[in-house]
Amino acid sequence: MGTMLRRRMDEVEVKELQEEVDEPETVRRTWTLDNLPVRRAVFIDSTWNQSRGIYADARVRGLRTVVLQNRLSQFWRHQRGSPRWYLATIEAIHQFLLEVHINAWGLNTAYRGLDNLEITAGFHQLAEPLTKTAASENVGREAPYNGQYDNLLFFFAHMYDLIHKYYDHNDLIAYRRPI
Repeated sequence: MGTMLRRRMDEVEVKELQEEVDEPETVRRTWTLDNLPVRRAVFIDSTWNQSRGIYADARVRGLRTVVLQNRLSQFWRHQRGSPRWYLATIEAIHQFLLEVHINAWGLNTAYRGLDNLEITAGFHQLAEPLTKTAASENVGREAPYNGQYDNLLFFFAHMYDLIHKYYDHNDLIAYRRPI
């Protein structure tokens, strides 16, 4: 299974529309907040080892899943044995909303907020066909992505700054970032 940026929402949803239309190539879904194919999202908020056990529960395994594009975590406390792209819960929520939004309404070419997130170069290549030129102050709900969900990371960034300000990371093993 590819990420949401590899397998566009259109590819999943438009198949139903194409069966109803004589010219299937011309079908292009216009997304609104009311017709997005994702109505709810469930995130497992626990350590990575605990989340494996939670995900093994039959009730959770029955839910449809998505794969997010890899991005390096900025979490200040590394979990031993987990690669850098295992995201903190808030990072995963941000990435999910980012990918759904870009899928539906594109990415504003003037937006530079993703440059600091250490998102893999593949993200930008996959989002390239969805980039749109729009006014940099346009942050409407159904406008190309221009930082609409970045405030979710405010407290995450604040805690990161506090920990780096007050603690010597050479003394705290759990706070050393793996290479």
